[in-house]
Amino acid sequence: MITRLRKTPVILCALLCWLAMTTQAQSSAPIEVKPEPISQENQQEQKKTTQDSETKKTDPQRQRIVDPATMPKPDPKTNKPPGSTLDRGITRFENSKALEKLKVYFSHPIVHPRFGGIGDGSGFGLGVEFTNNVSKSPNLKLSALLHGTFRRYLLTSAGISVDPTRGGRERFQLDFTGRYQLRPREQFYGLGPDSLRSNRSNYNLQERGFNFASVFKPTKSLRLGAGLDFSSTRIFDGTDNRFAKTPKLFPALPGIARGASLLSPQIFIEFDQRNDKGNTTKGVYANLMASSNDSVGKDDFGFVNLKLDARGYLPLGTPRRVLAARLIGNFNNEKGGSHIPFFRLARLGDAQTLRGYRPFRFYGRNALAANLEYRFELIPGIGALAFTDVGQVFDRRAQLSAQGLHATWGGGVEFKSKKSTMFRILVGKSGEGTRLIFGFGQTF
Repeated sequence: MITRLRKTPVILCALLCWLAMTTQAQSSAPIEVKPEPISQENQQEQKKTTQDSETKKTDPQRQRIVDPATMPKPDPKTNKPPGSTLDRGITRFENSKALEKLKVYFSHPIVHPRFGGIGDGSGFGLGVEFTNNVSKSPNLKLSALLHGTFRRYLLTSAGISVDPTRGGRERFQLDFTGRYQLRPREQFYGLGPDSLRSNRSNYNLQERGFNFASVFKPTKSLRLGAGLDFSSTRIFDGTDNRFAKTPKLFPALPGIARGASLLSPQIFIEFDQRNDKGNTTKGVYANLMASSNDSVGKDDFGFVNLKLDARGYLPLGTPRRVLAARLIGNFNNEKGGSHIPFFRLARLGDAQTLRGYRPFRFYGRNALAANLEYRFELIPGIGALAFTDVGQVFDRRAQLSAQGLHATWGGGVEFKSKKSTMFRILVGKSGEGTRLIFGFGQTF
């Protein structure tokens, strides 16, 4: 018994030592902890946070702190944002998207070739006309023209037509056109209805100018307009050496020495009820224009001009036979003791008036002329016509008489499409001979 009790403390001590060693071993062993799964949203947030922190480390501008007190303040007087005028202008230009608008205006440009002359006596020539695609921008039309002939006649122009009401230019439009023309062989025979054919001469006319007009269309057939025209014209010796030079043969003509610069306010009214402008078979047309012309500078030019153009078309049982008539008037009235430049006088003798005479055969203060045509279709696409013209230039109304009228007659052939007359060949007969006329489009 005593021996067992003596051995008990030894056993207890050994047991305690074993327990202590076991506990120490368990505490020193590594503990495995399974990580919780991370959602996709948390992964994106952690990635964005990491990128931002890296950007801040590499970009010092992101770390800069701006003091609001050091920022520029708007000018209280003008209430304009800070920055130079150029900067503000560039900003406004970018915000207006002007480049995008210009791309629309000039997208798919339309180019029209032009054939023929640019007025009587100019000869045959070629040209090109450019317009923007009006179907994509109906409120704005841009145009440019370049046309030259083998006789060195030249016509150039550029224009813009805009509708500020955004109505597609159907009721209202503003037109601005600049022009330049060179006409080196214009013919002149003298003044009045009794000018001599032996006095044929030629002069070189160079004119530049611009025209601004506002046009209102209250109805489908009626147009009203007002505008301002400026022209600067200079006269030189003609280039046709077969004939005399007008400045030398007629040195006393008004405007022959220094030309003329004229400023001309204008108004007009137009009534159009033709069934087809390119190939008219019925309807009426009338145009009346008035202008007040005054010289700019030291020259003493001043006159009022009135132009009348009235037409009528009557089908004779069928559209294949048409009777067409026209009345043309050009009247000038001097202001006080002022003069009229000779190149702005009324003229007769061209592809539309007195077609049996030479171009611009008669010059005068006033002119009155009439045309009568009988048009008939030979076969589809080809037509024929017979015509007679009468007209007279005069200074005073008392000089206008039946005995003073000049008359011509003739006929010709026209080649047509469905929409217009493409080409015509006419022969005109007058008391001074026979004239062969080539032209594009119908006479009137």
